[in-house]
Amino acid sequence: MSRSSVGDRLLSLLAAIARHGAPVPVKVLAKSTGQPLSTVYRNLAALRRWGLVSEIGPDAGYGPGPASIQLAWGFDTTSHLMSVARPELLRLADRTKESLALMAPVAGHAMCLDMVESSQSLRCSYAKGRSLPLVRGASAKALLAFLPEADREAIIAAHLDAASTEAARLRKSLATIRRQGYAESEGEIDAGVWGTSAPVFATRGAVAGAISLMAPAFRIERSHDALIRMIAQAAARVSKRLQSTH
Repeated sequence: MSRSSVGDRLLSLLAAIARHGAPVPVKVLAKSTGQPLSTVYRNLAALRRWGLVSEIGPDAGYGPGPASIQLAWGFDTTSHLMSVARPELLRLADRTKESLALMAPVAGHAMCLDMVESSQSLRCSYAKGRSLPLVRGASAKALLAFLPEADREAIIAAHLDAASTEAARLRKSLATIRRQGYAESEGEIDAGVWGTSAPVFATRGAVAGAISLMAPAFRIERSHDALIRMIAQAAARVSKRLQSTH
């Protein structure tokens, strides 16, 4: 086995545990990562030694370990994307009174890096650290649309039948998002919740993340265009700052 494949297996286990949001049984980890049980146990032992995962009781499974706290703290304090985007999220939250999020593409998922909650009543699927597959919702599609074509197709194939009508509709939607520069959706993640999202680009046009707004559809039905415009402008400002410092 090559060194890179060993590393990939370790990291795929760590990512699966991080995404799960609860202790994960070993058999579930084996199925989700495609690794034999013996390999999963061996790799979990290595991750435990480094404090990256912890065993939660003899039968409950595995969760993030104490060293994960250091990783999270380090990311929050050193991420240039976070430091540039945070003021924009706060400014938009003050103007719109709705929930704002900074999203990023991570291993085929849209991960919430930062969140400013609305002061108004809203059930939101995103919380800091949570991730969802990159195929549903405005945030996911705003990221997926601007990934390289090979990466887009691999992600679509991982979640959908690549030859299905659903996959064809998704590709058409992604093409529209690339043309207009933003995504919007209603009810794709939570019933009655409308969202819009615009991509943030780093150097050489690589998508680094997305600025997203989520709100109850009934509350903002007359302000769609204004909210889309604000999100797109905020994402453009973050992109400009990211690119000007590299």
